[in-house]
Amino acid sequence: MKQNIPVVIIGLGRGRRISDIPPIFQNTPYYVAACMDLTEVDEEYRYSPHNLGVILHNLHPRPRALLIGIAVDPSYTQPVERVWNEDVDKVLKLEKNASRGW
Repeated sequence: MKQNIPVVIIGLGRGRRISDIPPIFQNTPYYVAACMDLTEVDEEYRYSPHNLGVILHNLHPRPRALLIGIAVDPSYTQPVERVWNEDVDKVLKLEKNASRGW
């Protein structure tokens, strides 16, 4: 099966996600487009709402799914959802305008 649905993953332990997630997506249309970490990388490259926005804005094709690891503190989910939803709204608006020939 062709893997053509990009996924962004946020969690603890980037190395573990890089090795554990791809086999889960085997024989599905999903693939890991980006992994964001909370602990294993230098602070300026870790998950933050700003860094998530940068990734969502710059990846092509645009990510269609977002996974948050079970070990991530629930306090992170509200800012993640806000950034994700803002990006989805922006992309849908652009796609709607493009379909109108704007």
